[in-house]
Amino acid sequence: MNREDNPDQLQEKSVIRVMLVDDSLLTLTVLKRGLAGFADIQIVATERDARAAFEAIPAVRPDVICTDLNMPGMDGLAFVKAVMANYPTPILVISVSVFPEDKHNVFSLLKAGAVDVYPKPKGGLSSNNQALFVSLARRIRVIAGVKVFGRSMIRSYSRQAPLRSGQPDQTPTELVAIRASTGGPMALYELFSRLPGQFPVPVVFVQHIAPGFGAGLIRWLDHDMALSVTVAEDGDQPVPGKIYCAPDNKHLILDRQGRLKVLDTPAVNGHRPSITLFFESVAEVLGNKAIGVLLTGMGDDGALGLRAMHDRGALCFAQDEASSAIYGMPKVAVEIGAVDHQGSPVEIADALVARIDQAAETA
Repeated sequence: MNREDNPDQLQEKSVIRVMLVDDSLLTLTVLKRGLAGFADIQIVATERDARAAFEAIPAVRPDVICTDLNMPGMDGLAFVKAVMANYPTPILVISVSVFPEDKHNVFSLLKAGAVDVYPKPKGGLSSNNQALFVSLARRIRVIAGVKVFGRSMIRSYSRQAPLRSGQPDQTPTELVAIRASTGGPMALYELFSRLPGQFPVPVVFVQHIAPGFGAGLIRWLDHDMALSVTVAEDGDQPVPGKIYCAPDNKHLILDRQGRLKVLDTPAVNGHRPSITLFFESVAEVLGNKAIGVLLTGMGDDGALGLRAMHDRGALCFAQDEASSAIYGMPKVAVEIGAVDHQGSPVEIADALVARIDQAAETA
């Protein structure tokens, strides 16, 4: 079984204490009712006012906080900042994903320290979408295992010796392939922030995120990056100066002509998009002319795909344990010999720039 398919293992020893924060009584009722059937999840508090929720944290000691974005008084962003500054706790943002402004604004909560986003249940009290609540419960279990950072801004790292890429290599890099899961949006933000606008190699990434939030992730990243961030379209020829994101709920591969192909085929080991398919296609087409990067997340899907690239001669990086929200996929990748170097997203970005500059100088 793929490890990402069984997040229940993360919290098998104790009950997960959950606080729900939303100004809508209806939403709180639906969430509480929907999660009531899971023995390992206990709703310890429901609050319609974010400030009251913040003040209640020391008494109720939640393992996970689920909060909305738009609330009167103290809004979701101010709430997340206050929590992370005073009581660092894994936070899941549960928000309506249909409004364009929210698709962008919700990611400001991730930048402030929240771990992930999830769409609000639809249908009010008549909602009986058991599959949705099973999925939400699984997400809460994953979030409960996340290492949080007490910060309200991007983490800063003390600069030590930069990551090295081994002996000088004249092999030109034609593509950087990246995979991320839980905690990935912020890791991607930190990595992409370090890439200059003249970065001479196209970048393609796959980020597993709740349906409906992919477009917001792309807009959020594109707004703040020197490089252009866009959704990958079928037939795209990756070009320097652009970062391509796999579309929602579609597979992405690189064909033999070096073009991106979007596939509406069944999930692979429960994943669509599947990084295994993408990494393996990159390995087959580009071999040692590609670089693979595996960021925070659980499971082994990304690790096995990275090994396929490594076996074909690609230089491979993985996020280190110290900076990972979940050191799952990177750990597996290291254990199976798929990783050349580990580091924080900032360090990996700097190593990418140095590696490509080095290859250009020795060519």
